[in-house]
Amino acid sequence: WMTNDCLEKMMNMATKYPTANLIQGNSFCNSKWARLEGKKLPAFSDDRKWIKKKFLTLNYLPTTCWNKLIKREFVVDNGLFFKEGFLHEDEMWQWGLSKTVRAIAFFLDKTYHYTILRPSGIMDSMTKKKDHFLFFVLELWVEDIDDFCKDEQIAYIFEKIRRITPNIETEEDWEHTERLLNTLSAKSKKS
Repeated sequence: WMTNDCLEKMMNMATKYPTANLIQGNSFCNSKWARLEGKKLPAFSDDRKWIKKKFLTLNYLPTTCWNKLIKREFVVDNGLFFKEGFLHEDEMWQWGLSKTVRAIAFFLDKTYHYTILRPSGIMDSMTKKKDHFLFFVLELWVEDIDDFCKDEQIAYIFEKIRRITPNIETEEDWEHTERLLNTLSAKSKKS
């Protein structure tokens, strides 16, 4: 849940950094990946290469859709919409942001409370189904690799594949994995 002063604080940051496409807040969270502490973040950056690399560094910036302030126009102009019934919308969101954010501001005050791994949450109760959906996300990413920070995009996808392979149980998912790895290998050789 948001803190009572979350929107006010984020709007103040948006006023201070009017060219920022995204204001990223900090959170009270029981997992480091959703927090900003210790990550040596500037208050503001418009360095496109730095921004894209940080979005593509696993667990550096929160992949969540919450605790971010983004101009509606930016979302619409860049087609950053969620697909209905699609798991891993936060992963798709992060990938889309990595390709579109030109300026970002970080707000280190904690403005959101979040608890990970509730017994009834998707992260705990649907691991196999969740990983199966991730193959579709990975396929979309592989097709969407561009030349700007290409090596980082490939490394990010490789790492995601590495993390789900312990959960693979079906022949179909192993075949998916093999196809993705072959395609990524071919793309990395073209770098």
